[in-house]
Amino acid sequence: MTENAMSRDALGDAAGRSGATTSDFGPGEAEPPRTSWTAFTFAVDEHGIARVVFDLPGEKVNKFSTTVMIELGEILDAMRLRSDIKAMVFTSGKPDVFIAGVDIKELQAITIRADAYSKARVGQQLFQKAADLPFPTIAVIDGACLGGGLEFAMACSHRLVTDDPKTSLGLPEVTLGIIPGWGGTQRLPRLVGVQNALDMILTGKPVNGPKAFKIGLADACVARAFLDVELPKFVAICLTPEG
Repeated sequence: MTENAMSRDALGDAAGRSGATTSDFGPGEAEPPRTSWTAFTFAVDEHGIARVVFDLPGEKVNKFSTTVMIELGEILDAMRLRSDIKAMVFTSGKPDVFIAGVDIKELQAITIRADAYSKARVGQQLFQKAADLPFPTIAVIDGACLGGGLEFAMACSHRLVTDDPKTSLGLPEVTLGIIPGWGGTQRLPRLVGVQNALDMILTGKPVNGPKAFKIGLADACVARAFLDVELPKFVAICLTPEG
């Protein structure tokens, strides 16, 4: 896909719910799967496109906390078990922000090595769930996509970015004295090559949307104004054998 135009409201209507309800279960049967979440909305349209919108309540940015990661894991599990889903489109409900990274307060609370290792493993396993889904998974990035946010986006099979000046993709962990721990050091070189990956990881400097597309971090770069026009076309391409 060429660099065209695109607007972030493409998935703003994804506020429905899917899955079983309490009425589907009789007395003494297992609890029904959860069908609503605090930080996410999840719906599957008539074409089999699952729409996941991340919009952390009470916060200006989306970030990965323990609670958020549990919810995302439940949604990924729910999608894996459904036979009607043909693709997943993941977007943000925050203006100018995709995912800003991990909840820094939770990082600061880690004081022992075992807890740090456990936190890293949880993120790695969660993002591998996304990578293992048996259909195309598309991260729509219109705004800041940093740290764990970029690591999650790289676990998706496709990334669509906008050319808006506020769209940036990066791994700034080095500025905090740590390294990317959720798969970024492995997935980034596979996408952009070793030299580009080293530059991003060792400096912590982000790249904008057009640069992300140029180096192979994004599959397409489009203008925000036409996001809802170009997104269905991009999804259709991803669903083809060549996509």
